[in-house]
Amino acid sequence: MNLYRACGMTVACDRALPELAPARAGTPDWVVRTERPQPRRYRWFTHTSLPDGRRWMSIAEHDGDYALRFGNLTTFEIAPRQRLIRSMPARGTAASTVRHLLLDQVLPLVAGSHDRLALHASAVASPRGAIGFLGMAGRGKSTIAALLARAGWPLVCDDCLLVERRGGSLVTVPAYPGVRLLPDIVENLFAPAGRRYPRVAAYSPKRRVSPRQLPFARTAVPVARVYVLGASLRGGRQAVTIADRPRRHAMLDVIKHMLLLDVRSRTHAEQTFSLAGTLVERVSIRTLRCARDLSRLDEIKDRIMADVLAG
Repeated sequence: MNLYRACGMTVACDRALPELAPARAGTPDWVVRTERPQPRRYRWFTHTSLPDGRRWMSIAEHDGDYALRFGNLTTFEIAPRQRLIRSMPARGTAASTVRHLLLDQVLPLVAGSHDRLALHASAVASPRGAIGFLGMAGRGKSTIAALLARAGWPLVCDDCLLVERRGGSLVTVPAYPGVRLLPDIVENLFAPAGRRYPRVAAYSPKRRVSPRQLPFARTAVPVARVYVLGASLRGGRQAVTIADRPRRHAMLDVIKHMLLLDVRSRTHAEQTFSLAGTLVERVSIRTLRCARDLSRLDEIKDRIMADVLAG
């Protein structure tokens, strides 16, 4: 078994995970094992779809264990009591696709706990603390995080922000090095080296940017601010608009972007909602809208950095 660190956990895997940093010897929080698909009777209770209407991720449960099925690509079975994840790829599914789904879909769903909130967000470590970017897919979370990391603020995570309660403080736990970006963003920020970055998965146009190109936070960072990304600005002179977010709206934003394996678990939901409320009460949450214009990326970066440093 190979040992790695990801999302604040030690993960043992029977396959190599080159995207992750190796871990020292110790007891793993989760074991990932590759197995052949087996017919099992599960009760499917959650389904998500792609923008074109095709079913994407389905979640089922049976006797405390769970199954996550990603289209016709692969299925993962999660056995929480055994701390075991069974990876069962379909014939022909590329290894890079299986790794991407494990790292960026499955592990974030098991990383949350009673004192750790998992959010669909990216984040960087600024001089004032961790700055998170919360929003729907396509709103620019990864792009903004990469912009700020390229300017010297280390990347904390890409798409999975873990907020952990430590004593009386809230801190972010680094996920794993690297960021996933669309080809036009990669070319703009990292050309000509950007052309060499591999695709994240066979079904996705995104490229996985090497951690050698960006600084990465290695330790927990206190949470300083969260920006909720609104719809892109179209036209006009402004590259960025920033405004305070009313607390009631901020709470709904956090709830909407929580990563939960089983939304039906009342105990887990109560614990998670409590931590979400603490985050909204203690941390400045603001609305951020940016122009969708590659020629204004430096202007966007400078405006966000100025807002953060202004306090």
